[in-house]
Amino acid sequence: MNWTEEEYQDYLRRRGIEPPKPEKKKRPKYGNKIVYIDGNMFRSMKEAARYGELKLLKLAGEILGFILQPKFILEEGSEKQQPITYSADFLVIYPGMICEVEDTKGYESEQWNRTYKLFKKRYPGIELKVIK
Repeated sequence: MNWTEEEYQDYLRRRGIEPPKPEKKKRPKYGNKIVYIDGNMFRSMKEAARYGELKLLKLAGEILGFILQPKFILEEGSEKQQPITYSADFLVIYPGMICEVEDTKGYESEQWNRTYKLFKKRYPGIELKVIK
């Protein structure tokens, strides 16, 4: 079931659960729409659709599994500085324990290009696939 944030809030209210109050409603930077599926929040319809595809691939036995929102350290931190991290959309595990990182993008920004380069430098053996 695909829900927008508003539909999810209404569902919680009908169940007698007071939804958390949003701090400030602001328009997403790239016009994406937040969707809730299976209790998971996805930052775009494209990401939610890919989640559905991965669920079907797992049921069909074509993949062993997948992880939502895996985090990767791109640069170590120090006492004064936080590490630079990257949170991908999915980590897909194929038969033979082959891993592939996936990120759904409607638009590739300059920030994404820098993140991609840092990821490939730090993790050269892991495939980073962009789904458009």
